[in-house]
Amino acid sequence: MLKPVIVNYHWLLSYYLLIFMTQPQYRSLRIQGIAFVLVLMAQYILGMYANLYIQFPIGLSGAQMWHFALHQWVLVLHILLGISLPIGSVVFFTKVLHYRSTTWKIPAIGGICGMWIASAAGVFFLSLQSDGYSFIMSLAFIVALFSYMWGVIASASEKLAA
Repeated sequence: MLKPVIVNYHWLLSYYLLIFMTQPQYRSLRIQGIAFVLVLMAQYILGMYANLYIQFPIGLSGAQMWHFALHQWVLVLHILLGISLPIGSVVFFTKVLHYRSTTWKIPAIGGICGMWIASAAGVFFLSLQSDGYSFIMSLAFIVALFSYMWGVIASASEKLAA
């Protein structure tokens, strides 16, 4: 009889961070926070362009809306960033925990929450075309943007733990 295999991925992630994260990368949390702010601004510009200049057809099903969206290059870029940013926020938070950065802990949590909520609202907005989801997406975006901006400002003089 086979026993179930229980895999602890924590050691694998710790090993990855220990081996592949060099000292200059260790000090780069602030640079990565600045990158998040800049990419979030690009995401905002793409979203505003889509909101102003792309008119979704009325009366289509969710699958047809996705088909329409995937043929609009601005929406494709917006969707790709909307997928990449939440995943990146989790990776960033893992680095924050690994480096024991107390300055970045709360901003990284705010960034994760904001980005995942914004992404989920974007999926629901695209499928259902409800303005409420667009509003939630914009509020969650603001939470993520301000969280990372707060982290960038607060980390200007941070001394990271070894």
